[in-house]
Amino acid sequence: MVLEGGAWRLFLDAQKRRPLSSATTKGVQEDFEYICVAHNGKCAERLMREADVPALHKLLKCKFGSGPPPKALMQLSSLWVCCFAVKGSLGLPFEGAFVKGSQDLCWVADNSKKMAGAGAAAEGYEAWTLVSTRPYGTANKVPQENVPKDVADRVTREMTRAFETAAGLAPGTIAPVASRVQLWGAGVPMNTYTPAPCILDAAKAAGICGDWLVDPSVQGAAISGIEMADAIKAHLDGKKENVGILDSLDGAFRAVDSPACGSFPGLPLKGGLM
Repeated sequence: MVLEGGAWRLFLDAQKRRPLSSATTKGVQEDFEYICVAHNGKCAERLMREADVPALHKLLKCKFGSGPPPKALMQLSSLWVCCFAVKGSLGLPFEGAFVKGSQDLCWVADNSKKMAGAGAAAEGYEAWTLVSTRPYGTANKVPQENVPKDVADRVTREMTRAFETAAGLAPGTIAPVASRVQLWGAGVPMNTYTPAPCILDAAKAAGICGDWLVDPSVQGAAISGIEMADAIKAHLDGKKENVGILDSLDGAFRAVDSPACGSFPGLPLKGGLM
């Protein structure tokens, strides 16, 4: 994959001899035997738009929003993520928490606890990560590659104030000594593809894996990747059949009842989280 003329192009061999669209019907290639798209959102869709793999490109099309997702198209939410550090401690009795009833926040976590007292905590600081709700991300969406400073300042202020309210802290308690906020434009899938945990176009030797094919979680991504490896192995062993490719996508996607920041298999988190 290289950048040419301001656009990403996908090639089958390391020397850029042949673009993907020149693949033979048998999937025979010179340097790379298979191509796997472990990505989603606009970048993945654009990457595969002219790659001559229409079945894969169709699946990578998506929409963005915070409302109920469609049943024939992937939907991704947009989320704001705010990281900040404070001198001393906020004195809160938890390391991480889902936030119920907030219009702005879904998840908060004390990063200082991750390294058992190392790093920021050892130096007398506390570092937190805040993840917004889907409606907040949608309502405050801007180009994620170039977030305006006034928007970044406002979002940081609003998210930290929402954290104070949710945690029962007095207004102004959080006084960051450092902060960074970023829009996660293609954040977390709001629906999953149900026919198969991975996709393989047998004729093109090209596939897709990702959490949106199983469950929007680390576990879902891992399972999809393992299934992709198994499908490639079967293809190498002579099973030249498509995996997960349908003529019609009507009803192929199922809405996922999970927090905005993703699914957590095994935890009772349904309801009350945006």
